[in-house]
Amino acid sequence: REFRRQHDRYVDDGLTGRDFDAMDHHRDVCDRCAQLDTRVRRALLVAHNLPTIQLSADFRPKLQARLLQERIATSMHGTRRDIVRTGVWQPTSNGRLASGVADVPRWLDAGMRVGVGLDDQSCTDVSDPFQNLRIGIYLQRAANKDPHAMGVAKMLELHTRASAHVLGVDADVGSLEVGKFADFLVVDPTAPDTGPIWDPYGTYVLACSLRNLKQVWVGGKLVSDNGVIVSHDGETVSRELHERMARLDAQHRATSVSAR
Repeated sequence: REFRRQHDRYVDDGLTGRDFDAMDHHRDVCDRCAQLDTRVRRALLVAHNLPTIQLSADFRPKLQARLLQERIATSMHGTRRDIVRTGVWQPTSNGRLASGVADVPRWLDAGMRVGVGLDDQSCTDVSDPFQNLRIGIYLQRAANKDPHAMGVAKMLELHTRASAHVLGVDADVGSLEVGKFADFLVVDPTAPDTGPIWDPYGTYVLACSLRNLKQVWVGGKLVSDNGVIVSHDGETVSRELHERMARLDAQHRATSVSAR
């Protein structure tokens, strides 16, 4: 809601047309989330703050079902008719922003298609997919008080093939198959050594980290080698990043001063 209210402060006039359109899309998503939030708050007001009202016997189950739909809707990038079929879960971001813990096992049991995202560094601090895998597992096990609530193989599937399925791009990415783009990582669990490999899924999800990430390939092309960008001029990318952030900060400060 804050982003939506102060949208103009965050606009980067130096963005390309495509990125500028993406920012406008994000504002639209914020608008929809704010509307959903208002409806949920009204329902809670009736359910919890007005005890003199005699609620119907089936009101509370209906409210809980509706709240589940609204929570799912805030994670969606699609139409309203897709709400109960697909969802995107971002565990690290949810924890960082105190957004609560999504009831992913319940979603899966209900037949929903669920993907996992990492959001960005503004709300995850470090864009680390290995950390995201582990936080997702830990949150589900803690919230459900069940060590089987989320397994390592299932979490990896949600992070890869299932995410591609939710986004509708599983014909091109999400797994290594003939005819798909060769998007993959080269991870070495021996450098640094993570110990004996009793279970490949367990080692990859629970023991590996960015230190073990050696290469990143996109579309069959090497783009990162031992942490160094090779597809673009890394120094130029870093310089432009810092320049853009400094420009946005200056714009924000100027707007804050004029507002006073």
